[in-house]
Amino acid sequence: MEQHTPDDPLHRYAEQAEPEHLWQVALAAPDENAAAALYERLLASRELRAAPEATVNRARWASWAERLGERLGADAPATLLARARTAYWTSKSGAYGRARELYRELLPDQLRVLDADDPELLETRSRIAYATGEAGDFAEAVGLAPGGARRPGAPPRPLITTRFGRARTLARLGEVESAAALLREVVADRARVLGEEHRDTRMARKEVDGLLGG
Repeated sequence: MEQHTPDDPLHRYAEQAEPEHLWQVALAAPDENAAAALYERLLASRELRAAPEATVNRARWASWAERLGERLGADAPATLLARARTAYWTSKSGAYGRARELYRELLPDQLRVLDADDPELLETRSRIAYATGEAGDFAEAVGLAPGGARRPGAPPRPLITTRFGRARTLARLGEVESAAALLREVVADRARVLGEEHRDTRMARKEVDGLLGG
């Protein structure tokens, strides 16, 4: 829909019905590529229509992950993405232990079908480390967080996010100097990738100042 009025019940219904419509249309797709494009649109539609409550989003994505798995198989890209979003919203709802389980179940399936340097793998490993830290296992979280040697050029955003989480976990463990050094790298990387005034860059800079009492 080109124009959306959130307070209009008809518009709300149409937006919520779009993923289901695409699901049905995909059954009649002329070939696998056309079907894949429809499933991609379905997931994008679902992504754009997040509910205010994390638990609602978790339930919706879990339902789609199950349906896609039954129709397409566990290794299909759409299924893997839906499972990743289920784990994400599980974490956002505060159920970090369960989120860690979901990400750990997802990782070996991703490893079977994705390239070793695929950003989705880095994202999943990062999320496992994050959920582990939020569950209170700080020392284990530091060991789980993907590191990776610094290379010339701008690093991928998932790796920057991972370093940010690792630095915060180090700070919780009392390793202030190590945390501050890593946060400075994050500030520099985010400034290069996102810009000096991007909110994520400012957030990392604020973390450094707070850690050092600046």
